Amino acid sequence: MRSLLLLVLGVTLAACSLDPRHTGTPSLPLPTQFTVDPRFVLLNETPQHAAPWWQDLHDADLDALEQQLQGNQDLIAQLHHVEQAQALLQGQQATLWPQLDLAAGASNQQLSRTRATYYPGFPYRYTDQQLSLALAWEPDVFGRLHDEIRIAHSLWRADEDDLRALRLSLQAELAQAYIGLLADHQMQPLLQAQVADSRRYAELVRSDFDHGATVISAVDAAASAADAEDQDLDQLNTDIALQEHAIALLLGRAAGSFQPQLAAQLPSVQLRDRLPASVLARRPDVARARHLLQAAEAQIGLARTAYFPRFQLSAGAGFESGAPQDLFDVPSELWSLGASSLVTLFDAGQRKALNAQARAAYEERVARYRQSALNALREAEDARHRLASSLTRRDLQVHRSQLADEQAAQASFAVQAGMASDLELLQARMQARQSRIALIQLQSLSLSDDIAWLVAID
Repeated sequence: MRSLLLLVLGVTLAACSLDPRHTGTPSLPLPTQFTVDPRFVLLNETPQHAAPWWQDLHDADLDALEQQLQGNQDLIAQLHHVEQAQALLQGQQATLWPQLDLAAGASNQQLSRTRATYYPGFPYRYTDQQLSLALAWEPDVFGRLHDEIRIAHSLWRADEDDLRALRLSLQAELAQAYIGLLADHQMQPLLQAQVADSRRYAELVRSDFDHGATVISAVDAAASAADAEDQDLDQLNTDIALQEHAIALLLGRAAGSFQPQLAAQLPSVQLRDRLPASVLARRPDVARARHLLQAAEAQIGLARTAYFPRFQLSAGAGFESGAPQDLFDVPSELWSLGASSLVTLFDAGQRKALNAQARAAYEERVARYRQSALNALREAEDARHRLASSLTRRDLQVHRSQLADEQAAQASFAVQAGMASDLELLQARMQARQSRIALIQLQSLSLSDDIAWLVAID
């Protein structure tokens, strides 16, 4: 009875854990602004709920595509993986509660009358019927079960971060494919016109050669240029088909089943230049590293509880009788009440080694957490540098394209005035068209860098 009272006293300490706790999450080496552009600063404020990042591109067709991404099979698989982790957490939480079992059985037995313990008059054939309830409970005196729950909870959150990271990656991949497809469709009529003009140009050069006005090398160069334009158009058509297949796969559809709904022109982006200070720390990869760090911290507490006893309370009650009609009579009642404890007295240093392993794993997770934040910062800085560079090249190409268009217009006036040949007009027109194609390519690249930046800070 005294041991039972001591055990009950221990149960009152169930909410107390003797394992050491680390205070807070380690700090992260994050700056207050980005080096490439001081205007892009990190504000010391709580982030507000924002619209999905791709809506900064202001493209209704892209928005409609992103809404269909839930059909992606990789995304569905990861979602079910998260559900498994959540079920494991719920199962671990159930260990805090008592377990109640109902048992029922009936047997008809015959014992050997020549066994060593048989004595005359003892029944050797009998029927036994039982009905009982059994209650078992492990009080969490030293926090072992709570630490296992903390570990399961942190691992579940880490799996959710993996799901968020996968969703973000697929969203970015879909947006990149959409921008690439939109740019290819805008370049397609330009390249078709370029092929027609290059062939006409080759014919005029051949005519000049036939009249002795040029050399054979000019004819060969014009023919090679026309062939190159043909190859570029063929490659563009192939790229369009491959982009459509990639989008179909991202949406969980069969290749070739995607019918594109495309905007008339490439979208424009107005990027936000003032962001919450936690914008990088809340990224999925950094959040995952933080949750794994929390699991490692709980693992230290779990290893520490191995030094303390484990307690078990049990109780049972029911009926047992050899005759069914007597099963629920008072003499057939049975019950039991018990308590037990277990503590390891000697293990040759095994628990000490497990504690050292848990602490080393925690320090490893601290380093990986900080490294994930540094990597997030690097990706954001890289995205800003690439975006700044692509924007500069795009603006320069806008100027070049405008000059080429002006030269083509002047060549057209010159032909009408009899001051220039059709060859010069074709050459100026093809140059202007090539500048527009280059501009579309740079606009597409700039938008890809916009997407990389938006994803890096989401």
